[in-house]
Amino acid sequence: MKVSGRSVARFLKAPDPEIEAVLIYGPDGGLVSERSATLTAALGIDPDDPFAHSELSAAEVASDPARLHDECAALSFGGGRRLVLVKAAADALTPAVQALLADPPGAALLLLQGGDLPPRSRLRKLFEQSDRAAALPCYQDDAQSLPAVIRQSLSEAGFDIAPDALDHLVAHLGADRQMTRRELEKLVLYVGDTTDGEAGGEPGERSGGEGARRRIGWAEVTACLADGSLQTLDELTLAVGDGDLEAVDRGLRRLSAEGINAVSLLRALMRHFHRLLTAADALGKGSTAERAVEGLRPPVFWKHKGRVAAQLRTWPVLQLARAEQELLEAEILCKSSGLPAAIVAERAALTLARRAAAAARRRGP
Repeated sequence: MKVSGRSVARFLKAPDPEIEAVLIYGPDGGLVSERSATLTAALGIDPDDPFAHSELSAAEVASDPARLHDECAALSFGGGRRLVLVKAAADALTPAVQALLADPPGAALLLLQGGDLPPRSRLRKLFEQSDRAAALPCYQDDAQSLPAVIRQSLSEAGFDIAPDALDHLVAHLGADRQMTRRELEKLVLYVGDTTDGEAGGEPGERSGGEGARRRIGWAEVTACLADGSLQTLDELTLAVGDGDLEAVDRGLRRLSAEGINAVSLLRALMRHFHRLLTAADALGKGSTAERAVEGLRPPVFWKHKGRVAAQLRTWPVLQLARAEQELLEAEILCKSSGLPAAIVAERAALTLARRAAAAARRRGP
């Protein structure tokens, strides 16, 4: 069966005991790991206990399908249900899993972690159509789901967040749930180090009366997130818009070293060009480039306003729309073509940077 939407949280909190196998898959690897950990905890299984938790590689299962059945049939030393985990699951595992579901030993729950399996995936179809298995998709957080994730994480740490600060986080996070969690943990530590906890002002302004949570503001968010992977993405997107090919090349190499995935880059570029399109609309209605940039929400970081205004004067509106469409097509290509996603994203970034450089030359000083 397919478990999605609000049903996911209920399933993870109280898994159906009739389910023999669970497939957690999707483009958000961080969310796949997070939901797997939640399911493991709900079953009361210690992942460090070798008698209650075992792990096989996808290659081991593909080469020796009988081993999967043996692991799932093994009894837990201390009683209770065992968990058998297989990472990087793909269609090659379908025959072994199909045989297991046809004659389930019932001693263990099989948990498969997969990547962005397409609808035509045989493994995904098997889990979605079986009454003894469950498939849980993990899609990247978007502008609709991400605010709730941010508010919940900060609330658990004792913080509230100002609307403009939340907008800024939404604009920069969401490609990977673990990355989002890390950045929010870093923000909580930063605010905890810089605030004195007094009411009535930034940083650490109280959002209510006595005992209320401290409110995180836009200035704190931008100051904290100005380092690391988010800064790399910001600088790279700006360099693409500038047409600075050397800076784009450096940024792509740094991005690869930091392990940021291709879809994160494409999403960051799409956000940037969408904001430029929004500002271009204001420019077409008689605004200056500076005022159009000033009116963007969430606000552009003050150090970047001049560069964004210059890009707005350089890029024709039709070229901005074309760029946004090409980036969307590149993301689809990453997920459906089988081509290396990093190469697809790098090619898209360099293509746009060359186009910006050519437009800047035509425009002149």
